[in-house]
Amino acid sequence: MGFLLGIFTGFIGPDLMTEYVSPSGQRSITIVRQGIICSQQVYLNRFVVMQRVGSFQIGTGKCARSASAAISWKADETAIEWQYSDRKGSISLPDS
Repeated sequence: MGFLLGIFTGFIGPDLMTEYVSPSGQRSITIVRQGIICSQQVYLNRFVVMQRVGSFQIGTGKCARSASAAISWKADETAIEWQYSDRKGSISLPDS
């Protein structure tokens, strides 16, 4: 609820949110940048509810506004993989 309130009141702008749809179109995630730091929060979209499934950092300090990680889906769509420069990782997604 606080997340939606943050969007409506303008604390989380559209330029800080990016949606990634799976290759099959059956699943999607939203990645929210936390202000000017390099922290990225990952949410699984479930109809009108967003379930937080993890987070990652693409750097160690202040990031450029245009900085974003490359996101790819695993073939079975049970996880995403992210990469930014020399940093990389994966985040498992719960079953639908």
